[in-house]
Amino acid sequence: MVKYYNQIDIGIFLCFLELCLNKNSIKFERTLYVEENVDNEKNLTAVYKIN
Repeated sequence: MVKYYNQIDIGIFLCFLELCLNKNSIKFERTLYVEENVDNEKNLTAVYKIN
């Protein structure tokens, strides 16, 4: 259950990150990756590059 809530926390953080970047007109590139875990759970990983 903890893994599930950690994913929600990361999602909320990434949402706020993008809102802040957009509000301040900071250009960025986002690349999303989906990693399969040993327990057949999918983990989303994001890489941001600020231009």
